[in-house]
Amino acid sequence: MKTTLPRPSPSTPRSPRSPRPTSTAGAPVRIVQFGSALPASVVDWSVPCPAQCRAEAVCAHWGELSDVFSRDDLRYVISSTKPADLGYVPEPIAHGVCPVSFAARVAALLYRRFVAVHADPAKGLVFLPTEPLEHNGDTLRQSVSEHARNWALPGTFSIWIREANRFLNTSIDIDGASPRWRVESPVPMTDLPFARAGIAVEWSGRRDGGVA
Repeated sequence: MKTTLPRPSPSTPRSPRSPRPTSTAGAPVRIVQFGSALPASVVDWSVPCPAQCRAEAVCAHWGELSDVFSRDDLRYVISSTKPADLGYVPEPIAHGVCPVSFAARVAALLYRRFVAVHADPAKGLVFLPTEPLEHNGDTLRQSVSEHARNWALPGTFSIWIREANRFLNTSIDIDGASPRWRVESPVPMTDLPFARAGIAVEWSGRRDGGVA
């Protein structure tokens, strides 16, 4: 799983030959630029991202990430991967081993949390996928549920996925002068620092695929 940033603004160095930024605030994020040609080009420098305190390669630190998903204070998961990665790809489960597909990783991490919190319905998570895919939250929830069924995990886990977790559909509206993030949730999440970060969010009243 690669961490990516949007295409740099005109004021941001764009060439692989550009000097490496000198600021050290936040976790380093390697820039990957996607254009019409494949494969994606990798700009050979990293920039600091103050919005995150850690940036880890998922499979290399699978045990640590599993521990994070077991924490009581974890509440939100924001994903940014390829839209196709939200879909279901069959694969076997091997406990303690990092799965291959994104949705399978989410399912395995949620099961780790399910066991750690003893199926507490108050300990579910809110997923905010940012992938440009219609019904992205519904798609991720369906893929995670499919993995749970095909891995023959307890039926109570499938119920917990559906009833204790929220997979919100989101989209980006770029028609206006300022981009707006649309989130299908009847309840605005005021504890997230969107306003402080300058992110305009529109909350809709549609019922999402999970608890309200």
